Amino acid sequence: MPLLGGIILILQIALSVHVIKTGRPWYWIMLIVFLPLIGILAYGIVELAPEYLGGYRGRRAASALGRALTPGRNYRRRRDAVDAAPTVQNMMALAGECQALGQFDEAVELYRRCLQGVHAEDTAILFGLAQAEFDAGDAAAAHATLETLNAIPHYQSADAHLLFARSLEAMGETAATLKEYESVIKYYPGPEALCRYALMLQRLGQREKAAEIFADVKKNLDRSPWHVRRLNREWYDIARHGGVRE
Repeated sequence: MPLLGGIILILQIALSVHVIKTGRPWYWIMLIVFLPLIGILAYGIVELAPEYLGGYRGRRAASALGRALTPGRNYRRRRDAVDAAPTVQNMMALAGECQALGQFDEAVELYRRCLQGVHAEDTAILFGLAQAEFDAGDAAAAHATLETLNAIPHYQSADAHLLFARSLEAMGETAATLKEYESVIKYYPGPEALCRYALMLQRLGQREKAAEIFADVKKNLDRSPWHVRRLNREWYDIARHGGVRE
């Protein structure tokens, strides 16, 4: 198919130029040239998608693919940076990589090391710590950290609010959890909060109400652009199957 070959060649040239102009690692050129279909797709998701889609979830999805392509590379690089200069910035970067790799206890330790001096009430560090504590299976510690975070004047975060509700749920605080879910679903940007709320309603036997929420989530995502459905694939699949995790 000459036309397809021509399109691939144009993309190879354009993306290789983009790599050089933007200072991306040179291994991208090797991938694009020698494994064109995989290389073009990977470069589009890892390097280009975050520029055009933006947002925390888009960056998280791209970073996940980048780690799959070069497992351990980012961790070693960030560990070396901390060993050379244990700054808050370097330790936070390493903690984030630890979370992505499932090394939650190490992430907790790093975030706690960051909470010193002028950074003792840094909201980004506190939220990172709470997320790492929760992922490590310590919902009570995460809840306590989030209480500290919520006491900081003028702080508001939809992600922190959702995590607060999830920590209560993990602690078995049913009434308080429902109250927080009912609050956070009013403004949380995306279907995750709604789906988690519906999953809890299901577990409590309120199946009709849960089914209505799942149906609304599916309908809204069906009307959304493809990249929105892709970024929310887990929740789309749960809503599509009425709360069943695939």
